[in-house]
Amino acid sequence: MGKLVEALLMLARLDEEGEAPLEPVGLSRIVTDSVRDAATVEPARSYTLRVQDSVIVLGDEAQLRSLLANLLSNVRMHTPPAAPCTVELRTGDSKITLAVQDSGPGIPGHAVGHVFDRFYRADEGRSRTHGGTGLGLAITAAVVEHHHAHIDLDSRLDHGTRISVAFPEPEPEPEPEADHGSVT
Repeated sequence: MGKLVEALLMLARLDEEGEAPLEPVGLSRIVTDSVRDAATVEPARSYTLRVQDSVIVLGDEAQLRSLLANLLSNVRMHTPPAAPCTVELRTGDSKITLAVQDSGPGIPGHAVGHVFDRFYRADEGRSRTHGGTGLGLAITAAVVEHHHAHIDLDSRLDHGTRISVAFPEPEPEPEPEADHGSVT
């Protein structure tokens, strides 16, 4: 019950915040820390990490950590413990792409369009003690929206699921104008 309340509070905060200010955040560090934490929780799983160094996004660090925790939690809950997971972070084409790929059972076609809906669970037979609250990907989608990003899901039965989040690259800081002093 505590996790459900915590998830609902997170969604309420995201709904309420609207256009909260985003600040430069080191996404490379967040991704590396999150995968390290996931590997500690589940040491039997093989995690492959492909992360470009020093990737910065405009964001909210706590929300970005929540996004990664939810994606990695889904891997843990919905794939066999021996199924490998790959996490990538790269830049290119004026965007920053974070992708989490598992090699689990995949998501049934009828469910793909609903997995980001609040309280939706692809397998209705799962209990909350084993299947989660149905809010993790809804929170993920809300965080993505708050960061002006785009989320994409590609899933094939018996081949796994890949969730990609494309963040806009931060605008470069304008060069400060040179102070030429005063002319008298």
